[in-house]
Amino acid sequence: MCGVFAQFLNRPLTREDIELGRRAVELQAHRGPDDSGEWFDEAAGVYLGHTRLSIIDLSDDSSQPMSRDGAVISYNGEIYNYKQISRDLEKSGARFSSSGDTEVLLKSWQLGAEKTLERVDGMFAFAIWDGQDGHLVVDPFGEKHLFVAETRDGIYVASELSTLSAVLEVTIEDDPVF
Repeated sequence: MCGVFAQFLNRPLTREDIELGRRAVELQAHRGPDDSGEWFDEAAGVYLGHTRLSIIDLSDDSSQPMSRDGAVISYNGEIYNYKQISRDLEKSGARFSSSGDTEVLLKSWQLGAEKTLERVDGMFAFAIWDGQDGHLVVDPFGEKHLFVAETRDGIYVASELSTLSAVLEVTIEDDPVF
């Protein structure tokens, strides 16, 4: 289990936004005690944070957020068929610097975006910045969660609802629908 946090704002990031992101990552440290990281583009208003539980590739090569060729991902989950996808992508000329599923997911997204979702078998939730747009994706069965809060500044995303509640300083009311 890893922790994802993202901000996709409709304005540049401020120092306060970056500190808010760091606080959110800290609040999710229990989800990924092996590593944590952040990536941000102040001008674009994008912040991605991550806490990592190392399972497949234990090396720093799979640290997140992972940035490759202008795209960045913060991902929680497991892609069961990532080795096959990796082999298929390598036949098309893709090269990998890690042995985990995160880079395979990121490169697959870069090469086919939504088609990636047709090929992956697994449980996952991720936030990805492709250099122009932010994307939020969860597996079809919702095994891994992403909670989203929309404000006039943009959207905030976290693996845990309590994280959004704490950093945005809002009270979450129980909803009998859930």
